[in-house]
Amino acid sequence: MKKQHTAPEAKHQIANYFAQAAREDHATSARLVAKARTLAMKHRLKLPKELKRQYCNHCYAHFVPGKTYRVRTHEGMVVYTCFTCGACTRFSYKKQQQKKRKEKATKSSLLIRTQA
Repeated sequence: MKKQHTAPEAKHQIANYFAQAAREDHATSARLVAKARTLAMKHRLKLPKELKRQYCNHCYAHFVPGKTYRVRTHEGMVVYTCFTCGACTRFSYKKQQQKKRKEKATKSSLLIRTQA
């Protein structure tokens, strides 16, 4: 009978799978990423944004910069192109920039109010 993980143990195991995937060859790393995803789904855990962007959503290839994927920016999006399957994954960054600008503006307006 297989050992059942609790949620904190599962999070730790998922992090271990991704750390191992970074050191392994292509086929092994894809299998480890698939295992990590399966474990997260089993325990109904969301993968952190940092981990989601470390693999291809289509073929589960672990991303190694320059070797397994290409990063480009295009019209407010960061585009990851997987060299294994050719799939493109897009992430928006304009909303993040706008959010940072708003936070910076509110901080500066608060500073001006407190100084006055």
